[in-house]
Amino acid sequence: MAKLTSRQTLVIVHDVAATAIATVASFWLRFDTQGLADRFDVLLRILPGFLLYAAIFGFWFFQSLYMQGTLHYSALETGIAFVPMTVAVGTGATLAPRLAKLIGARWVLVSERCNRRR
Repeated sequence: MAKLTSRQTLVIVHDVAATAIATVASFWLRFDTQGLADRFDVLLRILPGFLLYAAIFGFWFFQSLYMQGTLHYSALETGIAFVPMTVAVGTGATLAPRLAKLIGARWVLVSERCNRRR
């Protein structure tokens, strides 16, 4: 895998820090009128989704570095290799609410249901 330069590392850390600050600031501005301490339960509900998406986008970022640095794919080849995963995510995000209405959210959210039993 290609080694990151100190400038590239600094850019990555800067972007992650800016994203975290923007997320906290937007949460603060949205719920400050209602009192942030009173809305801490909302933060606890939002946090798992935020961490999930952060992990997914982190995976895509490092996967593209791997494909271009180690496998020597071009930028176009890397983009084309991501198309099936992108289509699957888009399809799942589109169909999940419709499926939840059709058969019930309980059956769609299998992992959440399994976690409740523990």
